[in-house]
Amino acid sequence: MKNSASIPVVNRGFRDLNPLIAGWEKCNPGYSYGPHVREYYLIHYVKKGKGVFYNAEGGFPVHAGEIFVIRPGEVTTYTADTQVPWEYIWVGFDGAMAGQLAKGNVPVQSCGGTCFEAILRAEERTARREEYIAGQLFLLMSELLEQQTPPPGYERQAADYICANYMRDITMEEIASMLGLSRRYLSRIFKRFSGMTMQEFLIRTRMEHAVRYLCQGKTVSEAAALAGYADVFHFSKMFRRRFGISPRQYAREHRKNPEPGIQI
Repeated sequence: MKNSASIPVVNRGFRDLNPLIAGWEKCNPGYSYGPHVREYYLIHYVKKGKGVFYNAEGGFPVHAGEIFVIRPGEVTTYTADTQVPWEYIWVGFDGAMAGQLAKGNVPVQSCGGTCFEAILRAEERTARREEYIAGQLFLLMSELLEQQTPPPGYERQAADYICANYMRDITMEEIASMLGLSRRYLSRIFKRFSGMTMQEFLIRTRMEHAVRYLCQGKTVSEAAALAGYADVFHFSKMFRRRFGISPRQYAREHRKNPEPGIQI
């Protein structure tokens, strides 16, 4: 049984998106490729399994349903997981619009596999194969650009949900499900617009309310419970990590002042 195959592609010199290579591979556990430098853009779509992609910025875990992007002149290495090695589809290309497919600083993105599966089927075509692959690249570019400019409001809705439910044992998966998005995608757009992760925003919101409860005369246990912490010891640890003092000490120093004295 074959573990890899390349699709015959002829360099037609298309101006905008010009396919150069394509294929697929089912990697052995721990298989690594690189370090290597290419003169064209190369995108891998991980169909199954997982691995790690390395460039000058560091290592990036990649899972099924994600792509990793290699740019011209970039030194890269990628390694299959030792337990669940990846199987991926790749396509290499250049052209005037090639940079649009690799836009942004994040080399790993979520992506549907429809275009890549279609590129694999191009091997069955005897005529106009390169035109067909170029067409799939345009569809892929449209999908990726749509992800980079998400519909407005998701990050605001997530923040509003956290502010309204901080006292509950909410999870990031719950918020993403409520919005009909994947957690990974929502996390990415939330951080892009707010500068922090959803978990960081949840902690900040809880601490903001905990400070207010302490200033109102609540005990440490009461403030912890009202702020969404079932474990008072965990609450005290998180409070000290954020403010540098214990909640009990903070309450003694600020109870007479109804306004929190620490900038959240």
